[in-house]
Amino acid sequence: MTTFTIDVDNNITALGSDEHAKDNPEAQRFGSAQELASLAEKWPATRLVEIWNSLPGQKPVKRFTSRKAAVGRVWRAIQSLAPDSGPLAPRDAPKKARPRKRTTGARKRDNSPQG
Repeated sequence: MTTFTIDVDNNITALGSDEHAKDNPEAQRFGSAQELASLAEKWPATRLVEIWNSLPGQKPVKRFTSRKAAVGRVWRAIQSLAPDSGPLAPRDAPKKARPRKRTTGARKRDNSPQG
């Protein structure tokens, strides 16, 4: 069974056994969605947002509709972590794309005589 740890910097690590999880006594351990939910009850909602936004490949959010929804989404996202792969690197916020000017076709010139 995979054991996960989360440290004070919100780095989540997947470990192959609970023994390895004891290497970092300051990190909190969990092995199921229910255990994660139990830990998350004590966290501010902003921590769940920070955790989600640090997961690679996930679309950043500003808030969740509920704590239960946040825990479920985080749990599903971390299932792809391989044991002993190490902590997830924090992801930089995506840079906003510069708006492009809309190009319209060349305007036809009115070559008719004016008058």
